[in-house]
Amino acid sequence: MPGYTDCSQPDPRGPLAHTARPCVVPAPAPGVTTISCVGDSITAGGWPQIMQASLNAKYPGKYNVINFGECGSTMQRGADSPYVKRASWPRVLNTSAQVLVIMLGTNDSKDKSDGGVPNWENDGVTGQAEYVADYAWMIEQFKTQIPGGAPDIYATIVGLAPARPPRARARPNPLPSSRDSPSRITSRVCTE
Repeated sequence: MPGYTDCSQPDPRGPLAHTARPCVVPAPAPGVTTISCVGDSITAGGWPQIMQASLNAKYPGKYNVINFGECGSTMQRGADSPYVKRASWPRVLNTSAQVLVIMLGTNDSKDKSDGGVPNWENDGVTGQAEYVADYAWMIEQFKTQIPGGAPDIYATIVGLAPARPPRARARPNPLPSSRDSPSRITSRVCTE
């Protein structure tokens, strides 16, 4: 269903229930590349479906894009709604994706001063250091636990709007920007 996570069914235990029900994704035909998309509501809301449509238009039958978006989820394991505690976490680990795209961080930016939950307090539990460490940890899990070998992993970042609301505070972005050189991006995000 467009706009909702692929392979998800409501879990009677609630949205944070860690379920053992695997996502059964049919093995792609030979020559078809599987792309798993991990993220929050921005992912669940449909960009993987747009990616699938775009790839189908240019390369019909060559790509299978799977949406593993989980609304409200965070990268940080110490935040209010960690992706790794969501139903999609074991499901994405059970796919044999050749490509994996991660887009998490929007919900990590909430903090108490903005009236939100304390997800970016820089207190040793949540914040920049924890975000970067948990990003590296997640990448390592995908590199070592995806059946069939380590997928190509891409980290995406939600762009900021040109004009910020007057009360919004800018937070330092611990991940690379498009202005960074490829070697700087590699050294900051991925460790071999």
